Amino acid sequence: MIEEVLESRVRIKIGVGRYERGKERKGYRNGYYRRNLDTGVGYIEGIKVPRTREGRTSNEVFRRYQRRKKEVEEVVKEVFLRGVSTRNVG
Repeated sequence: MIEEVLESRVRIKIGVGRYERGKERKGYRNGYYRRNLDTGVGYIEGIKVPRTREGRTSNEVFRRYQRRKKEVEEVVKEVFLRGVSTRNVG
């Protein structure tokens, strides 16, 4: 589902879908890179993030260099402040 959202954002930015031609084209694709993301529901490994020739597409799914969703960060802070052993958390 995350990959579908990322694909649709690139489609909107470029103006056409994969392998499509058209006068409304605003740019070109440039492959993918893989990304891991830790979310509140679990760790997602190997997300295919599309690239464009103009550079990476900004998205709301995650920011550049972000590896965890904010909810996970909040849980980690809360557990640390309560003094729970990191061995018990992992």
